[in-house]
Amino acid sequence: MADSGARQAKASRAVDELTQALTATFQPGDLLPSIQGIIEQFGANQNTVRTALQRMRDAGLIVTENGVGSRMCATAPAHILTRSAADPFAHLRPTGPAQPGRGEASEVLAKLFDVRKDARLYTLRQAAEHRSTLRPAQTVRIIPGASLYDLDPAPDPYGDRAKIIDRFVKQYGTLETYQRTRTITAPTPDIRTELGIKPGTTVDAVAIGTRTARSGRLLMTETEYTVADPTVEWESRLY
Repeated sequence: MADSGARQAKASRAVDELTQALTATFQPGDLLPSIQGIIEQFGANQNTVRTALQRMRDAGLIVTENGVGSRMCATAPAHILTRSAADPFAHLRPTGPAQPGRGEASEVLAKLFDVRKDARLYTLRQAAEHRSTLRPAQTVRIIPGASLYDLDPAPDPYGDRAKIIDRFVKQYGTLETYQRTRTITAPTPDIRTELGIKPGTTVDAVAIGTRTARSGRLLMTETEYTVADPTVEWESRLY
């Protein structure tokens, strides 16, 4: 069973690497080589090539026409991104170490979490990229200390998300997860630095909130920041 899992993980990595290589090598409008041509050029096996091409078709990165072949899209069509409440950032791949932090609630965050101003907040920042488009992203998790006070034992606020959710459920009962999307025309310096962008660059922010179903108390927020791309239309859903 372990060997099977390792083989699947290796095959998945091979598909990811080939998808990245094809996206980096060919420009919008370029006709891709045949399957045999890709095998010879990139040293991948046939199953990897076929899976990578199907993934790129599903992501809207290429279009395939019978008798012609597959061509890189000049502009990507709308992407439907369905987020799972269990793992809302499964579509991202980390590109750097997670950065834990600790701070005090501003007036805005104090009101959002219904805590006193200057209350303790735990933050976890993570640089990442979209698996399909390879666009850079930044995620920020915020948990107020008040969300952890009654939990025994309290989970590591910088640790595994599933363990934090599990402790919340045991303490507070049923949880609700919601999603809010907004466009930021003037992102903060730290977000600009993490995304490697200049002042004036527009950023899309998707906030995932986790709250108690009984009282509606907000326990944690997780926000994904991505550089806005006017050529890509996203339809984002949460289930």
